[in-house]
Amino acid sequence: MSLTNSKFFGSYLISHQGVDAKLIFSALELQKKMQPSLEELARSCCSLEAASLIEILNKQVQSHKPFEDTAIELGLLSEGQVSHLQKQQLDCRKKLGDILVDMGVFTEDAKASLLKQYNSWLEAAAAIGRSNSSMHK
Repeated sequence: MSLTNSKFFGSYLISHQGVDAKLIFSALELQKKMQPSLEELARSCCSLEAASLIEILNKQVQSHKPFEDTAIELGLLSEGQVSHLQKQQLDCRKKLGDILVDMGVFTEDAKASLLKQYNSWLEAAAAIGRSNSSMHK
């Protein structure tokens, strides 16, 4: 099973592959900008009307709570709807490796090789963790 997570894959690329940290941070910023907001998804997926969206945003400014907490508090979205939107948001996120390919940092083939190395590294780290925890029992 692949445990690829953008921040962890980015850290791996920096610490084990010598990729410039500035490139990784730029790619992570692009990833964040490209991801649809919960507000956008709520409007399109939950048919949240403009008036409800404005009500949430106004309350959010006053309470300084995240959009999803405010929407639930106001009864305009359920916890289930928010969970669905958050999952959808992650599903829409462009993968860090794909962004780095788009940026010309490495090729598609190099990305595939790096992901394979990363997943092997994760599995080895997990095995070491399991071994260490069984030794301390």
